[in-house]
Amino acid sequence: MRDILLKAFPSVENKELSDDYIRAHPDPMWDVQPIPLIRAVPLYMLWCVEHRADEGQLVFDHTIGALTKYARVMDPRLE
Repeated sequence: MRDILLKAFPSVENKELSDDYIRAHPDPMWDVQPIPLIRAVPLYMLWCVEHRADEGQLVFDHTIGALTKYARVMDPRLE
């Protein structure tokens, strides 16, 4: 799954948000991100893949919620 995300979202390789940042800010839709959501959401997805053993953490629930909201937007310029 990690390779699929890297192929679909090459920017995640830069890790613009650290693992500690994501853990401390579990909701990409409500916590103000220092980068645009179009780059933040894939980083949260990658975090979930890389930390799947920690599945009980809120990052997972909030990432799924963000994807649900994000998927409804057809224009990537709209955050």
